[in-house]
Amino acid sequence: MQHWYVYYKVAPHERDATVALIRRMQERIAGASQVKVRLLERTERAEATTMMEVYEDIDQAATFAATIEDAVRAAGLSAALVAARRTERFQDV
Repeated sequence: MQHWYVYYKVAPHERDATVALIRRMQERIAGASQVKVRLLERTERAEATTMMEVYEDIDQAATFAATIEDAVRAAGLSAALVAARRTERFQDV
């Protein structure tokens, strides 16, 4: 199983709107797959908040990659936020 961690920084004035968009996006992803989703934010706040989307128990990485790509496109995220997203993938040992 794979686990994906997607992180990016959000300006304080964009936090609430971004959280709402990401939660709706994750609801779509969860509905289209059996993947567990979570949304986290860094506890220490600086000039920007670091957000992290967590996707767990991915058994079909290629299929999930297409699912998340479609969901990101449909979510209405700003181009700057989409460009800032970084994904790290881990697997069970």
